[in-house]
Amino acid sequence: MIYIIYTFSCSIASNCNKQKYQAKRAGEQSMELYLTVYIGLHSPMVEEAVVMDVKDLSFDVIVCNTGQVQRIYTNVSIPQNTVQIHPKLHKFHVRIVLYNFSLI
Repeated sequence: MIYIIYTFSCSIASNCNKQKYQAKRAGEQSMELYLTVYIGLHSPMVEEAVVMDVKDLSFDVIVCNTGQVQRIYTNVSIPQNTVQIHPKLHKFHVRIVLYNFSLI
């Protein structure tokens, strides 16, 4: 009898945790979608970003004002002045122009 109650309560808790995670993820995706549309309507936007990770053909930055992560590819032709390294800022601090914003 105790085992049945324990199993039942574990399945309820598991279902609640799953629904909570899915609701949180849906909210995050909704904010990302809104930001993508907003930047698409108001582009180009010049924002400051901090380099988080450097790879062979790209690097990841976090946009300071929005907190979003953006991957910048270096093997494709990017418009001039899309990425600028500001001379007075830290060497990992860059200024990017957001045109058609696509999230990682």
